[in-house]
Amino acid sequence: MRNDQIIVEGASQNNLQRIDLSLPLNRLIAVTGVSGSGKSSLAFQTLYAEGQRRYVETFSPYARQFLTRMDRPQVKRISGIPPAIAIQGTNPIKVSRSTVGTMNEIDDYLKLLFARAATLHCRGCGKKVVKDNPSTIFEGVSSQVSGLEVLICFPLSIPSGLKRGMIISSLKGQGLLRVYQKGNVIRIEEAELEEEVLLIYDRVRWMEEEKKRIMDSIEGALRLGGGRVHLALPSKELLKFSTWLNYPHCEISYRGPVPNLFSFNTPLGACSRCHGFGRIIEIDPELVIPDPKRSIEDEAIKPWTTNSYWEKYQDLLDFCHRHSIPTRIPWEELSAEKRRMIWEGGLDFYGIKGFFQWLEGRAHKLHIRILLSKYRRYTLCPTCGGTRFREETLLYRLGGKTIAQTYSFPISECLRFLSRLGQGLDEASSIILREILTKLDYLVRAGVGYLTLDRQSRTLSGGEGEPHCGPGNIPGQHPLYPG
Repeated sequence: MRNDQIIVEGASQNNLQRIDLSLPLNRLIAVTGVSGSGKSSLAFQTLYAEGQRRYVETFSPYARQFLTRMDRPQVKRISGIPPAIAIQGTNPIKVSRSTVGTMNEIDDYLKLLFARAATLHCRGCGKKVVKDNPSTIFEGVSSQVSGLEVLICFPLSIPSGLKRGMIISSLKGQGLLRVYQKGNVIRIEEAELEEEVLLIYDRVRWMEEEKKRIMDSIEGALRLGGGRVHLALPSKELLKFSTWLNYPHCEISYRGPVPNLFSFNTPLGACSRCHGFGRIIEIDPELVIPDPKRSIEDEAIKPWTTNSYWEKYQDLLDFCHRHSIPTRIPWEELSAEKRRMIWEGGLDFYGIKGFFQWLEGRAHKLHIRILLSKYRRYTLCPTCGGTRFREETLLYRLGGKTIAQTYSFPISECLRFLSRLGQGLDEASSIILREILTKLDYLVRAGVGYLTLDRQSRTLSGGEGEPHCGPGNIPGQHPLYPG
């Protein structure tokens, strides 16, 4: 074996793919390559980590407790490596909430743009939800109902506990004499006064010459109907409108858009299950049952193989015998229903799931937390799909895309997409959009156009997180902190 070089075999740290190489000692060596190719993984997390680890192991156990120790690198073999020191550039960002978009404040501008310019779509039917007014209602239906006799109605909720005579007298006193019920016009004295009735405000023939009267009637109906108005056509079809963010046909109401609704770093916009992290931590069945080729009697369920929880194993055997579940065949050969019964449990057995829920209730004890950590893993949040946003936020679209889809685009593609949105925006939205495009263009020119805005900052390589000085860049400026 040569002692004038370092031999590395099977280096697999991070992006390294089983690299074999030899490095001469007592030489100045430069490691180069594109961002993310594994330069830091080779130099710091493989070579330096192994040299430092071997050096620390030469000390006594008492001395080692005061020294910083690094993890053993993922490598098959390293020989000829001496003790080492290193000056290392590290990514100071450790929090999961920091992304490429938050680092350069693009998120702040995007949430303002969506709050001003995005269009709400109904969660029930997917159609656009807009605030109506007499003018938009008249213009919107004129082509459909022109020349027809239309009933302008409004819904009214009847308070419980009021006598029928008192209700009828009050409505007649306001000139409301008829209701529209089951497709027919009925005098109020003959109508069924349900929890909500549709009162007729006016009967008009829909013509341009009658526009003023029609709009006055719509305005009056909206006032009495609390912002809701219905148009009853001769075909007995009802056209529903509302002055608030409410899709009348689905009868779903929505809150108005505010900037914080489009931020996963605020309670208003964050997914209620993962709280804006995009992932949740839960029990991993593959860790609980690491070898599905084993049977229940052959200790397939790992947490119940210890003496501490041997009674849980006995409870499982009793449950299996009661329900004719085989305990001597491999776990993977059990039917899906049998495996579900063991995992979920039933009235006479708590199941694997119930066992871990019981442990969660005792997690104030250190040894329980250590046990739980052995069987947990992070998974994509099933509620938001990893987007981090609550469902209501994703109902808003700008240019046909949600804010989560906009964040998921590579920066270069995001720049092209947002560049096409200039038409039809108001002046304030146009100013916001120009600021976003300026920042995105800078990132593209800095050479990081392949990153996405939702990429976690702590996952950036050393090169992606360091200042760039390339074509079109200002020396010393950071691409993710322009200005």
